[in-house]
Amino acid sequence: MGSNRSKIDHKNEALEVVKRHRTEEIGWKKERLLALKLLLEGELEITEVAKLLGRHRIRVSLVHK
Repeated sequence: MGSNRSKIDHKNEALEVVKRHRTEEIGWKKERLLALKLLLEGELEITEVAKLLGRHRIRVSLVHK
């Protein structure tokens, strides 16, 4: 099991990301919003999100910054 992760959603933007993810139609934008959503939930690390999306960790970490 992973350790407790600290909250990274300091600006409380997770709900906005979820809303935008639901309505986004463009594939690459939807994928980027999904990565942000998963990271903001704080249960998965960057490497886990990257594997889930089939992307390299570096690509996901660029989204996260």
